[in-house]
Amino acid sequence: MLSNREFCYKEIFEHLPEATAVIYSTKEGEFIIKKTNRRFQKLIAREEYLNNKNIKEVFPATIIDRLIDDLKCSISTQETVDLDEKLNFSFGTRYFHYHLTPFPQKEFLPEMAVITITDITKIREIMKMQEVLTFALDHSCNPVYIVSKHSQIILTNKQACISTGYTQEEFSKMKITDLDNYWATDEIPQIITNPKSYKYPLIFETEHTRKDGSKIPVEVTTIPFSTEEEDMSYCIVQDLSKNKEIEAFLMKNDQDFMNFVEKSPDIIIRFDKKLKCRYCNEAIERITGYSQYELIGKKISETFSAPIETINFFEKNLQNVLLEKQPSAHNIQIPHATSQLPIFLLCHFAPEYNVQGQIVGILLVANDITAIKQSKIELRKQKEVAEKNSRLKSAFLAIISHEIRTPANAIVGFSDLLNDKSLHINNHDRDEFVQTISSAAKKLILVINRILELSKIKTGNITITPDYIDLRDLLSQQKSILSELCKEERKNNIEIKIDLAKLTQKVTLFNDAKLINKVLLLLEENAVKFTPKGKIIVGIKKITQDFVTLYLSDTGIGIPNDVKKIIFDPFVQVDDKLTRKYEGTGIGLSMARILAQALGGDLTVKSESGKGSTFYVTLHNNIRK
Repeated sequence: MLSNREFCYKEIFEHLPEATAVIYSTKEGEFIIKKTNRRFQKLIAREEYLNNKNIKEVFPATIIDRLIDDLKCSISTQETVDLDEKLNFSFGTRYFHYHLTPFPQKEFLPEMAVITITDITKIREIMKMQEVLTFALDHSCNPVYIVSKHSQIILTNKQACISTGYTQEEFSKMKITDLDNYWATDEIPQIITNPKSYKYPLIFETEHTRKDGSKIPVEVTTIPFSTEEEDMSYCIVQDLSKNKEIEAFLMKNDQDFMNFVEKSPDIIIRFDKKLKCRYCNEAIERITGYSQYELIGKKISETFSAPIETINFFEKNLQNVLLEKQPSAHNIQIPHATSQLPIFLLCHFAPEYNVQGQIVGILLVANDITAIKQSKIELRKQKEVAEKNSRLKSAFLAIISHEIRTPANAIVGFSDLLNDKSLHINNHDRDEFVQTISSAAKKLILVINRILELSKIKTGNITITPDYIDLRDLLSQQKSILSELCKEERKNNIEIKIDLAKLTQKVTLFNDAKLINKVLLLLEENAVKFTPKGKIIVGIKKITQDFVTLYLSDTGIGIPNDVKKIIFDPFVQVDDKLTRKYEGTGIGLSMARILAQALGGDLTVKSESGKGSTFYVTLHNNIRK
């Protein structure tokens, strides 16, 4: 019976949050597990009892040598030892921290140590992500500030220090209002104190004060966000010093400025307070197809033939600029005036002031980002193609690994049995072993040949040898081929029928009989494989002057609608799971379609899940009646 203290110690040990095991050393120098807790059992993912097992049977082989050396070192020096190890599992890579603590050595006890294992994968991921974010922040070309809802500067990057002259330590004691008094005025909405009420970033121009007292004109983009602890804002600052110098220069040279505006590659429009166009440059016609004269003196809603939602959104942003007296930027899509093709514009709205500082209208500068959007769409398509190719590659590896390994294992296994002299194998069993090896070898050769054939035909390396073919003889041969396939698959309950009803007289094709038979064989193998019982029919669907359409119908498992469009892709099967009921490489239908197209025709399918499939083979011919 355990004492209360021993029971308490045992319960504490069992419920320790870390995976823990007590290990002792034998006289032979082996290390044996004396006791483990539940967390250790779960981490090692072993259901059997681990006590009194050698650690070589429990821990991964990749770390066992180092673990034994560290155990010996820890016990001999009576010091703790720590080590980190990376282990690869089927579900991914994990990182573990091992902590070894030796027991004090006593004469009546074996040398022992406690090993504690902690999964530090998430910690490493967080540290890695923190390093990436810190690197990205410090290497940003613009100053960046993280500001609390109380305007306290929480974090800055190196560019902020370079731009203002303050150090990181000085910034940690400052508020954003120390750089910019504009933040303390009523002009700034409560984006800092109530960030959840703002869906879009706030963009405005202001001035920042350097450490030496000089001013920097800047554009600030404030993006609100919330953490579990508090609300904050992410502020990106762009130095507008050069922009302001250019603006001042242009204001001194009105004519040059107007020429610059008129010839600008971007759309520039000036709206009055009634949202009517007062001016637009030449870019409006080049980009949108609408002329300057169509737009001047009118509202956007009176000119542009865009959806009402787009027009309303556009005019709402114009009104917001007048109300909030702050610039904003939005992406807007409109159709071209003549081609109706979509045009993507990045529109910058800003209030326009007179010399008295009063708002007299809105200035719009719109960048044509159509090419960028189209590039993104194209990149997305390429990404989808790449992902599809990646999935097909994974499918290929999984399927081929299974299809090659299974017969290979049979060959090796039964060969080893035949070579084992200690086994007394009678002639009957020996014959069965040899037959199994032969069957597995044939299956392995078939898989390899199919892969080589697919590789050959995918490169267009198909030799067509046309000859005269009697269509009746061609189809009549299929019954014996199907019978043999059913016999090999042990499916004697499938009825085989050859439909020659459309063949009212002799029909001769001028095509490649070998390749046609190959197409039919691939379809027949597929039909037999996926038809548990019922019937398979091969026949003629249609005969015209230039084409013959054959069909193969079965009462098998059928093809779901979502699989039909990809059933002719390589390595695709209806039963496309990790553990499949039906064997095969999934390349038969792909090969069949490529060969049918090479023969001047095509291969199509009609099917319904659970009700069988019908494949139609269209072949080019020169019919002689």
